[in-house]
Amino acid sequence: MLNSGASGADIPYHLTNFVEGIGLFCAAIAPTHFPEHAHPEISVDVCYENTACLSTWQTAGGRQLTRLLGDGNVSIIGSGQPHGSEWLQEAEHLIFYLTPAFVERATRDLLRRGSVEIVENRSADDPLIRQLAGTLRSELRREHPPERLYVESLVNVLAVHLLRTYSAENKALQEPRHGLSRGKLERVAHYVLDHLHEDLSLATLAGMAGLSPYHFSRQFKRATGTTPHQYIVLRRGERARTLLSTPRLSLVTIANTVGFTHQSHLTHHVRRHFGVAPSALRQ
Repeated sequence: MLNSGASGADIPYHLTNFVEGIGLFCAAIAPTHFPEHAHPEISVDVCYENTACLSTWQTAGGRQLTRLLGDGNVSIIGSGQPHGSEWLQEAEHLIFYLTPAFVERATRDLLRRGSVEIVENRSADDPLIRQLAGTLRSELRREHPPERLYVESLVNVLAVHLLRTYSAENKALQEPRHGLSRGKLERVAHYVLDHLHEDLSLATLAGMAGLSPYHFSRQFKRATGTTPHQYIVLRRGERARTLLSTPRLSLVTIANTVGFTHQSHLTHHVRRHFGVAPSALRQ
C-alpha cells in the first residue's frame, strides 16, 4: 500500500487500516512526482480544491495514457494496475484502499459470487463517492478520530456503489434469504446495551444477525427507523443522561463508561439529542 512517507507529502491527517480491509489516506500533497507503481488494493482517489495532477497509467493492453485531474475528479484504479502522477501545485486528496479480500467478501455477500472485476475510471464524475469522501474528510478533521462503526457504514455504502456502478458485469444485488427477525433484533439491542463502553463494530453486530454489514444496516434501519450508528449514539446518550444524575461521576468518567471517545464527544451528543449541556442534566 502507498504509505505516508512519499516524498513531498505534507500530511495533516492520515488513517490507515482503521477498518479491516480498508486503508485511508488523506493529505495535502505538495508539488511532487510519484513514479509509476502498483498495489494489490483497488484505490478510489477523490481530488479537492486547487488540484492540478497529471495522472499516468498503463492499460491492460500496455498503452500509456495521461490525463489532467482537477477539483472533484474521482479516480478508480484497479488492483495491480501500474500508475503514477505529477502534482503541479499543492492540493488535498483522499484515497480509499480496498483490499482484494474486502472486495471478495463484499462480492460474496452482495452478489453471491466469488469474484468480480472493478473497471478502472480515471476521471469519473461521481457525486456519491464525493459525498462519502467529503463526510469522512470532515470527520478526520475533528479533534478525535471517528468511530469505527461510522467509518464501516460509509465504507459499506462505497463497496455497494462500486459493485453496482463499476463492476465489469452489472448484476443486481442479492437479498438475503433470511431477514432481521424480532429475536435477532432484540439480541443485537441487548448486546449494544451491554457493550456501550466498547468500540462496537458493524461487522460484529451484523454477524450476530447472520447478515452482511450492508444488508444488516438496511434491515436494521427498516426495523427501527434509524441506522445502527445513530441507534448506538442515542443509547449512549440515554445512558449518559442517567449517569449524570450521580454528581460524584466526572464527565470524563461518564464519557468513558458509555463509549464516547472524549468528554467533548459526550457534550456534543447530549446537546444534540437533549437540547441542553450535560451540566443542565445534573440539576
